Amino acid sequence: MGIADGDRPVRIGIEGMGKLTDLQLKKALAVKHYDRKTVLRDGDGLRLQCLKGSAVWVYKYQLDGKVRELGLGPARPCAAQVTLPQARQKALAARADVKARGVDVVARDGRAAKLAETKAAQLEAAQAITVRMACDGYLKDHARKWTDPRAEKDWLAALTNFAFPLIGDASIAAVGRSDVLAVLTQEIAGETFRVAKPGQYRRVAHALHNVLEWAVARGYRPEGVNPAARTSIAAAVPVLKTAKRVNRKTLPTQDMPALWALLEANPHLAKVKALQFATLEGARGQEVLKAKWQDVDLQTAVWTVPQENHKTGSRTGRDLVVPLSAAAVKLLEGLPSNREPSAPLFPKADGTQYSVHVDQKDPLEVLIADETKRPDPHGMRSALRSWAEARGVNHKLGELLINHLTGDQTERAYARHDYLAARRHVLDGWADYLKGGAGVIDLALVNGNGG
Repeated sequence: MGIADGDRPVRIGIEGMGKLTDLQLKKALAVKHYDRKTVLRDGDGLRLQCLKGSAVWVYKYQLDGKVRELGLGPARPCAAQVTLPQARQKALAARADVKARGVDVVARDGRAAKLAETKAAQLEAAQAITVRMACDGYLKDHARKWTDPRAEKDWLAALTNFAFPLIGDASIAAVGRSDVLAVLTQEIAGETFRVAKPGQYRRVAHALHNVLEWAVARGYRPEGVNPAARTSIAAAVPVLKTAKRVNRKTLPTQDMPALWALLEANPHLAKVKALQFATLEGARGQEVLKAKWQDVDLQTAVWTVPQENHKTGSRTGRDLVVPLSAAAVKLLEGLPSNREPSAPLFPKADGTQYSVHVDQKDPLEVLIADETKRPDPHGMRSALRSWAEARGVNHKLGELLINHLTGDQTERAYARHDYLAARRHVLDGWADYLKGGAGVIDLALVNGNGG
């Protein structure tokens, strides 16, 4: 049985090693990335193999005419780093086993050693992976999970605004509980993050937890307790009592005609036409502010809200088809704005689209000084819903009027009828009521769900 060093016959003792100097090692490790495999030999089969971002100690030998390689650990600074003297001692121990007993140390330690080497190399390479890079990687790996494009943007925006300024450039492998708490307990406008921005806080806390879990699965962090886990941060960030939900302010239906008259008397105010359109159609503010001329067909009196522009689009996977009342059509026909297909229905003074994050309360804030008597634009949808219910409109059609989902997912998959005629009839009655009329509707048509 022949036993030989990978480069030449084996020489016993440390004297066979020692060709690699500390200066050579320092220069080799200073190179952060190797485009091709580079080998630095220390002698007696011990070598440093560098490729891409890793630098690993390897003991190379021959047994029964076959060349074998045993990984001894990473050379770059990390938790599992193996220094040059340690690598020499490990190589000597392995060679002694091979020479004295003919033991194939790769076969003996084989899979475990290889896994340990791979894991150590991954952790070493992970030192260069920042939190920001890990978040990008998580987003790419979970791209198909985002059914609502806005959710992904909001997720990344929360991290960009509240996490990246503090730990964005930190190594994902080194992030600990103190780093997580630095983000979650930061002060914003004199309040803690959790109190000042509860929605953003929840988004950031959840994102950090998931990204750190992803980093472990990817081999960028060692396994262990997630520093963003609820159990890890509970003492420093106690659970807050959930505030009682307050419904948005609305007006009693009998006061809506007076409000409508107030809006009609002030057509010059910014966004007043958008507010009137939303009131006529029972629409949400973001749906109206994002609406473009290409979305409406004045001939058929139909407004098609793209899936990505309405709240329930991510759950239904469908565009929202909304019937336009005669009053809504007349309002649109009277708009002086540019009617290019891609132009917004209700643009700003410069012709561009309003930001969906801009509150739509402006006209009401100007017209109704008393905050206690001022309705919320979104809450005004409930005025339509209450009025329709009082007129005898059935529950299902009442929910469709304001684009609320009804039934479970299976039921909605089969229930594809839009009931456009019945909905339009109710909206025509609603418009008549707002303008001081009786608001009469034909319940036979409505509750018969005429399509």
